[in-house]
Amino acid sequence: MARLAQNLDQLPVVALEHKSSMQPTPTNNHPVKSPDPIAFPQEWLVSLATPPLLIAALGTKALHDFMLNLSTNSEEIFRGDRLPILHFPESDKK
Repeated sequence: MARLAQNLDQLPVVALEHKSSMQPTPTNNHPVKSPDPIAFPQEWLVSLATPPLLIAALGTKALHDFMLNLSTNSEEIFRGDRLPILHFPESDKK
């Protein structure tokens, strides 16, 4: 039990030593490059791309509804109850 407690006491020290080794070390004194003037932040790109996608989604839904109504109306045109009754003369067959 004492051995386990001793190991547990060493864990935070090891973790702290590990964190300190993860810190960046100073490198050569290179000048910091300025960001590319053409590059946009990702948030801007997402915000610019969102409205066209929403418009496309709503437009697709509207087009679907229009095509569905068009097909239903075309069926109504060719349904038999609205077509005129054609009277054919009977031919004399002998």
